[in-house]
Amino acid sequence: MLASFIGVSVSKRVLLVSISALLGVLSFPPIGFNFLAAIAWLPLLVALKGASVKASTRLGVLHGLLFYGGALSWLTEVFVASPLMIIPLVFIMASFTGLFGLLFSYTGRLYREKWVVPVLGAVMWTGIEFYRCELFILKFPWMTPGVGLGPTALTPTIGVYGMSFLIILAGSLLTANRFRKWGCGVLLLIIGTLVLWGTDAESGEKVKILALQSENGFLEGYLEMIDGCEEQVDIILFPEYAFARDVRKSAHTWKALTKLAEDRDVIVVVGTRTEFEDYWHNTALTLTGDGELGVHYKNHPVHFFDDGRPGVEAKAQDAKGLKFGTSICFDNDYEGVVRRMTADGATFFAIPSLDAESWTEREHWQHAELFRHRAAENGRWMVVAAGSGVTQLIDAHGKRRKWLKPMEPGWMVAELPVRTTQTIYSQYGWLFAWVMLVISGAWIVHIIVRAVHILYSRSGKLS
Repeated sequence: MLASFIGVSVSKRVLLVSISALLGVLSFPPIGFNFLAAIAWLPLLVALKGASVKASTRLGVLHGLLFYGGALSWLTEVFVASPLMIIPLVFIMASFTGLFGLLFSYTGRLYREKWVVPVLGAVMWTGIEFYRCELFILKFPWMTPGVGLGPTALTPTIGVYGMSFLIILAGSLLTANRFRKWGCGVLLLIIGTLVLWGTDAESGEKVKILALQSENGFLEGYLEMIDGCEEQVDIILFPEYAFARDVRKSAHTWKALTKLAEDRDVIVVVGTRTEFEDYWHNTALTLTGDGELGVHYKNHPVHFFDDGRPGVEAKAQDAKGLKFGTSICFDNDYEGVVRRMTADGATFFAIPSLDAESWTEREHWQHAELFRHRAAENGRWMVVAAGSGVTQLIDAHGKRRKWLKPMEPGWMVAELPVRTTQTIYSQYGWLFAWVMLVISGAWIVHIIVRAVHILYSRSGKLS
């Protein structure tokens, strides 16, 4: 049955695709062997070499089903009422790998062993990946080669999508006899960026943040946790949805929060809602003892959940001489919100997040990886307060410096430097993925026009 679906002999190509999917899964938590991502997609590219366009498309789909199905099996715990929803979702994501297989095979047959094949292969993968992750209606940027690899020394220049480009470029070059030396060179470059991944000493102004990890949703429980911290801090950071209703509409809660800010002389960032007559926003509210200072409305609500109306602005908060970002949970899965807040002057990030306990610890650790890439791309330290974890401190290179164990309520004090310089990525490098998308789109249009022209010519001859 499998052989019939693929259209080729099962033995070699399907085995290679299966190995590729397995290596990809192992590069993500809970195993988290990040270095495997550098070679995980190579067996897939080998399997596609020489296969027909139809077979390559089906091999790509098979890879997607095995990879996404294995890595994201925890989705059955998210959609408890309808766990079978994972099937169409995995098929949709697998279709993008199938599209890559189709385009890569067609390009290989058109240009044979020319240099344009591996280069266009990497361009198409990146363009398709960027579209699937950032622009498609079911955008989901978790499972990509760049995310699996983890932040590197090149992340502040070309970002996570640029690293995916290099991984696929290295694999594509290694599958071509004429360009294997170049492929080895790109692979060594990737490995080198992992080795050179920095931990520079930081000097200058520093901020102390008390981050809370709890899903209890009760004011008294949070205040009891805060009382357990005797250190003087600058910011107290609550999780996303720390309060399920608008705290400004509860006199008791609002008074308690402003009193907390005044008594401890701190800024409070709290996850709540902003409620209007006909709609509401998932909100990161910044306040002091004098009252509300600013809000950020979540730009990227979670799919399939009632997560509020999307916000459109991504501005830095300005409080007591500090300028910082308060991107919320899913905002950090995508490259734009953190980058725009950084451009607006954010010198560090205090992030409310959720990740429900019922979604499993595996989901928590996989999601925690996205914050590391946003920190490294923009060169900013981050503190994340997650409802049931992972509450974490991430440095400006994307390294996790401190964290709380998921599923256990607790608190963490983190000290982080204030940074004002901007990375190449936050200024210009973010455009790289857009360029790949435009080239990929143009190439797809070229292929469609060429195919239509061929069909028209053949029909003319037959007539």
